[in-house]
Amino acid sequence: MIGWGKSKSESRVTAEFYNGAVEVMSGAEAIDRYVALPKQEAFDIEYWLLEEAKLQRMPAEQELARQICVVIGAGSGIGKEVVTRLMREGAVVVAVDVNDTAAKQTARDITAKVGMGIGVAGSGISGCGDCIGLSCDITNRETVRVMLRDAVLPMAALIT
Repeated sequence: MIGWGKSKSESRVTAEFYNGAVEVMSGAEAIDRYVALPKQEAFDIEYWLLEEAKLQRMPAEQELARQICVVIGAGSGIGKEVVTRLMREGAVVVAVDVNDTAAKQTARDITAKVGMGIGVAGSGISGCGDCIGLSCDITNRETVRVMLRDAVLPMAALIT
């Protein structure tokens, strides 16, 4: 199951909703057969006036929502503060430093401040929060290549 959403939390909720729906369908098929609602009735439920009103009351998306930001030198000082600022503005952040321990500690510190969020079902990254720490020597092409691969693959699962 791949669930898409505006954020990691929304993706997780979507995936769990559809997994539950598949279980209902399977259960119905085990007893007799599953029959879906007519399309118009399903549409009417989905776009019910009260449902629409609820969606309109939701807070606006943050400025950097659905953006992946890579911060080099995030293990301390200005870089660490930049990570904090980007996270507050809704970005998904890759904290990168030549010191692996410092990069991972930045990610842990930021996640402790802003919260873990809800993991992405089946991704193997359910416990990472919206910030990960990676090491990289930016003067070495191979470590940059590895960092970008390790940043893009898991982080892309957090946004759509």
